[in-house]
Amino acid sequence: MRSSALPLIALLAACSPAGQTQQAKAAPAAPAEAHARSTSTSALPVTPAAAGSGFQMAMPIACETGRTCEVQSYLDLDPGPDVKDYRCAGATYDKHTGVDIRVLDIAAQRRGVDVLAVAPGRVTGTRDEVQDILMNAPGAPPVGAKMCGNGVAIDHGGGWVTQTCHMALGSIRVRPGETVQAGQTIGQVGLSGATGFPH
Repeated sequence: MRSSALPLIALLAACSPAGQTQQAKAAPAAPAEAHARSTSTSALPVTPAAAGSGFQMAMPIACETGRTCEVQSYLDLDPGPDVKDYRCAGATYDKHTGVDIRVLDIAAQRRGVDVLAVAPGRVTGTRDEVQDILMNAPGAPPVGAKMCGNGVAIDHGGGWVTQTCHMALGSIRVRPGETVQAGQTIGQVGLSGATGFPH
């Protein structure tokens, strides 16, 4: 089963030797700049490999990349202790299994930013019981086994499953068994689980 916030096959293809040649012009000059760059404001990076799979994903947050939100970190594609994002750069951290799209500040999160279904599918699970608090804040409870915090899992068919994490307490708008459409609001950006910023 393929499970990630982005099509893993697309990310692997983009960082293959052929992908490096094709992506070299798009790669940021320094890895530290990578978190502030995105290829589109309406969709996440897609390569021919992902397009050939027939599965496409829309932006998972109702925001404008580079203006009201930014990609903080991508999947870590390096199997060892080093890090490598889909551009073969360092906009990730060791063993990171998701894509973190952050809103600019906690004030924006508190005003409410919708989280959207990235593709049509069926909701297979939800959690909406974890407090919104920065994990390193004084008095923050231990995260334990609830690192994802509040979230929604959606089966999109064909082996594609997405899990959206760190959503705001009380914001989940879907239930297991429900069918969702791409772009449908499923909750709001939060601070639940193992998080140091609103995403």
